[in-house]
Amino acid sequence: MFDLHSYEKLNDEGILAFAQGLKAFQSLKKLTLKFARNCGITDKGFEEFCQALGSLDVLRSLTVDLPTCLGATEASFDKLGEGLKSLKAVENLTLHLEENGHITDKGLENLYESLRKLDCCSSLRNLELKVSECWQITPEGLEILEGLKEELKSLHSLKIIMDN
Repeated sequence: MFDLHSYEKLNDEGILAFAQGLKAFQSLKKLTLKFARNCGITDKGFEEFCQALGSLDVLRSLTVDLPTCLGATEASFDKLGEGLKSLKAVENLTLHLEENGHITDKGLENLYESLRKLDCCSSLRNLELKVSECWQITPEGLEILEGLKEELKSLHSLKIIMDN
């Protein structure tokens, strides 16, 4: 597990170095990342990180805990989705997006599309998605998540937590 939670000053430079290091672990099968609230990573940093994530060909289990990061925008969630749909071997995926004021209905829609592609093109069996206290998500965004529940009902385990 990489606990980035204690690195509140983590910025693009730090996540770029982490992403480069992550590429060296091609045989990594399980990865847990816990980001600190209010870290300074921007869209640029997330893009590099997500590209590195997508290069982990044998990754079976991924957990990402991503509370509000000051420099991230909706584009960061687009990049996260792109990285996720590259994970062909992943069986277990956990995404916690609690108290994240940067994710919007559009971001959820993009994430939804990426998860749909991941489901049909990989060995995904278990998904946990927690979206709570994300104040830019409207009732329409919550409907997107309800659609995801229906779309991915064939998974062995599907847990979508929506506390907005």
